[in-house]
Amino acid sequence: MNNIHQGMNDIHHGGKNKIRVLVPTGTVPLAHKEVLSHHEEYKGLVYDIWKEIKPLLEDKYEFEEHFVEQTIDFNFTEQVNQIGEGKYDIGINGYSITSKRLEKVIFSQPFFVERNAILHYPRNSYWNSIFMLITDSFIKPFFIILVIAIILGWILNKIEPGKWTSNLIPKKFYLRKTILVMISIIFGQGGLLESKTMHTPRGVVIILLTLFISTVFFLYLQAIITDKVININKNYNLTASTIGTIPYLSAKGDAIKSQFNKLNMNVKVVDYDGEDLIKYYEDNKDEYGGIIMPSVEANYYHNLHPNLIVSDRTFGYVPVQFAINKDTIPFIDHVNEALASLHRKKNIINICKAYSEYQNPDLCNI
Repeated sequence: MNNIHQGMNDIHHGGKNKIRVLVPTGTVPLAHKEVLSHHEEYKGLVYDIWKEIKPLLEDKYEFEEHFVEQTIDFNFTEQVNQIGEGKYDIGINGYSITSKRLEKVIFSQPFFVERNAILHYPRNSYWNSIFMLITDSFIKPFFIILVIAIILGWILNKIEPGKWTSNLIPKKFYLRKTILVMISIIFGQGGLLESKTMHTPRGVVIILLTLFISTVFFLYLQAIITDKVININKNYNLTASTIGTIPYLSAKGDAIKSQFNKLNMNVKVVDYDGEDLIKYYEDNKDEYGGIIMPSVEANYYHNLHPNLIVSDRTFGYVPVQFAINKDTIPFIDHVNEALASLHRKKNIINICKAYSEYQNPDLCNI
């Protein structure tokens, strides 16, 4: 064991083993300070789970917590390295398993499952979506129904050639007036032009036929537009089949890259993290398709940057757990027992519900 680590060998007078706890701090889901009832307290999705574990183990262990800001230089990989070297006994973070990490540390039982996600600009802007609806779904049906209205207007004018005599309209405008009536009927405003006119039985048939066509047309058009909106929304978000060949960004030290490599995604690792990574993407949005990250983190940044959206439905799941030093075998077992107890009592899923803005509580029910 590295000489900087005393951990389980450091026995206090009370007979308790001292556990050195690494608590990375930063944005959700990491621990961060909040002012509660005029005092500061560390809160966070993963740290709140740890605070439920501690009382179950305090009869055996004394905990020495080290709050260290997570940065691009103190990322997941560096944290695992320091835990493996023995500087800390456990890391209170959501670590995922990789073969390289398994060589250095052991992992606890999972405390929740995380979705893999992409934070990105929408594939289609709002106005592009409206333009697509108009051009793809409305213009062609509109002209078809317009032609039908003109034909029905011509027929009605032939059937009732003296229809507008009582309205003092010049005869040369009879056809135009009748066509406008039929168009207005098609679009639901026929009563405004028909209020002072009477129809022959054959004229009534034409009017009823027009109303029937109008009803069918708008039901059909509504169905088409609904289907188109669904397809636009599909293109609005990214899926595993629509990621394309454009590069996607990943923060240095984040194991999520290996999950996306299975999709043959072009991933570029950069020396940026947090808001710096967001800014780098925004400044180079034409070069990159988005940022890959856990969905809990992606939803956090989406709340801060509503112009970015989260796609997380088709990129798979990964269990997350604590990383623990391999030389603390009894402690590993006790942590797993505590996690099993918290799952049975639904403590963990209740904690996740408090963070439901970022984490789906169902993913904590494991």
